[in-house]
Amino acid sequence: ELNCLPLVIKGYTNDCAMLSVSAENVVVDTVKQAEDGSGDVIVRMYESGNSFTRCRIGFGFDVDKVYITNMLEEPEKEIVFDKNAVDVELKTFEVLTLKIKVKNKI
Repeated sequence: ELNCLPLVIKGYTNDCAMLSVSAENVVVDTVKQAEDGSGDVIVRMYESGNSFTRCRIGFGFDVDKVYITNMLEEPEKEIVFDKNAVDVELKTFEVLTLKIKVKNKI
């Protein structure tokens, strides 16, 4: 809030969530633009319940590609998405970072 001005775009959209997570023990910690200036979206989450978890992450925007990255946001593996959602697995207390290439960037 102190260092980054908000991005404001004129237009109208229906009310929708930016993200949805199917597991209560998966906490989304960060949603931000990628540091590389590509306009991609970074989503960082972690498993908080001390258990192996499979969950579905849904996106409220059109997705082109999804990658699992390291903490430096470098893509390591492309993952398959279906209808703007991905299925992921998190180990106990694992931190997972996704890089989402968005369709129709402004």
